[in-house]
Amino acid sequence: MAVTANGTPYVESSDLVANYPGVSLALANHIDGLDGGKVLQVVYAYSVSNTTTTSTSYVTTGIVGTITPSSATSKILVIASSQFSVSTSNIGYMTIFRGTVAGTNLGPTNGFALITTASSSTPQSLQTAVWLDSPSTTSAQAYTIGFKTNGGSVTVNNANYGTITLIEVAA
Repeated sequence: MAVTANGTPYVESSDLVANYPGVSLALANHIDGLDGGKVLQVVYAYSVSNTTTTSTSYVTTGIVGTITPSSATSKILVIASSQFSVSTSNIGYMTIFRGTVAGTNLGPTNGFALITTASSSTPQSLQTAVWLDSPSTTSAQAYTIGFKTNGGSVTVNNANYGTITLIEVAA
């Protein structure tokens, strides 16, 4: 049975239309052919170790996730999160690297997260960074959370789980 809306024939006899009720056969064919934006795989990694540094260069938190893209055109959505504490009157910085902390810094030089205090206590803060990467390869890609300080000490308190989630998205 054919139904017409605004002059466009709607056909209900196609298998594709059965998957997308209420749309035209042409639109059902178009929807079925879309591949971009689909989640292809998800990788989750975590650490429960504490790491402290006084380095003014990035060091690893020990939170590393590895994903192997199924296509060189895929994007990788990286979501990184961890608990940090910074010593009095100092600044801590966090960012995401493709590879190790000697690899490609995906964020700005001073990182995504800025943690600072001017009080006499050592505050703790949950920091999260998100980045959409285009590695342009089908080789395994590691993503690492790195952190540094401006001269004091900063601790990654992963006893509450520091995590990294990698989501491959079709281009």
